[in-house]
Amino acid sequence: MGSLNNLNRLINFGLVEKINDETYKLTEFGQKKGKYLVNAMKKRSKEIDKYLLNTNAVARNNIFIDFFLAILKLSTGFISGSVGLISDGLDATTDTISAFFLFGLGLSFIMSF
Repeated sequence: MGSLNNLNRLINFGLVEKINDETYKLTEFGQKKGKYLVNAMKKRSKEIDKYLLNTNAVARNNIFIDFFLAILKLSTGFISGSVGLISDGLDATTDTISAFFLFGLGLSFIMSF
């Protein structure tokens, strides 16, 4: 029932035309809209690769996540009085600091060449 409703919606939008009871075809408008959407997805995929999946982005995101975890662990540890959480929070803090310096030094080293 849901598939039939979706097909009827596509027909109402002018994207699909019904040939017979079992056959449907994309209209010219549907083909153009489909190509537009595919190109938009390819463009967005490139942006995701550029901003989230390259090595600089991964290192930068790692710093932010480590920082957030350090704050979360430290604050929870101090509120609850848990020495283990405080210790883990301090460890996450040192991880954040070291990652920040390595990322910063790595960028400055790359920029010098």
